[in-house]
Amino acid sequence: MHPIRQETFVKKVFLKILRLLNYKWVNWYKLGERQQIWYLKKLFKLYEIDLVIDAGGNLGQYASFLRNKVGYEGKIITIEPMQFAADALRAKFKNDKNWSLEQCAVSDVAGFAEFNILRGHQMSSMLQPSSSTTDVLEDLQTIVEKVTVQVKTLDSIFDKHPFCEYNNVYLKLDIQGKELEALNGCSNNLQKVIALQAELNVVAIYEGMHKYFDLMKEIESLGYILSFLPAHSYRIFPDMIDFDAHFVKKSKMAEKGYLKNAI
Repeated sequence: MHPIRQETFVKKVFLKILRLLNYKWVNWYKLGERQQIWYLKKLFKLYEIDLVIDAGGNLGQYASFLRNKVGYEGKIITIEPMQFAADALRAKFKNDKNWSLEQCAVSDVAGFAEFNILRGHQMSSMLQPSSSTTDVLEDLQTIVEKVTVQVKTLDSIFDKHPFCEYNNVYLKLDIQGKELEALNGCSNNLQKVIALQAELNVVAIYEGMHKYFDLMKEIESLGYILSFLPAHSYRIFPDMIDFDAHFVKKSKMAEKGYLKNAI
């Protein structure tokens, strides 16, 4: 047998054995995503999540992930300040009746603010890029345009929408260094947020951003406990630039009979 055909045959047999044993082959760089799919499916079912606030929607990657991979069919409100991204989002989800857009940034004070659009547009932020970041990110952090965007608080967004229809809210924060300010702007409605997910930075890629351990402490002080850390796929080895941390409200976990031995 030709070596290539032999290798293909062995791989097919190996994959078949894995399936028979109820295992599945996953490429290492997709492990974190597969874990997150598993976690969110279980979490959304356990707490009957009926509203997701997607703060930092960019081009709709997370909303599409929820729809197509997690299988979530409930209400999604995406928050995104950049005009080109907002236009792309409206086109992408125009037929999704359970999706809506808030074109703004979020912080602890409403108004207007200067927003830095970076060459790596998914890294755009109200904060200035750090001059001391890793060299590999330097090009992506180049400012290509400064624009003025509307800034809202999460409380004002809660007040705008008929959230009385929704009982269990999941909050996703990926807003490039402004996560704590967004939470501070949600003080009147945070009790409605059952669980939240925040991108935490190990490398300070923006000036004045919060350290990841300080942000974790602040989130825990608001009544949440760390629930899940998916496997990290290294974009720039060995730098762990950032990671997603998932938290659940302690009181809600206690209602389900958990936290008996929590610190």
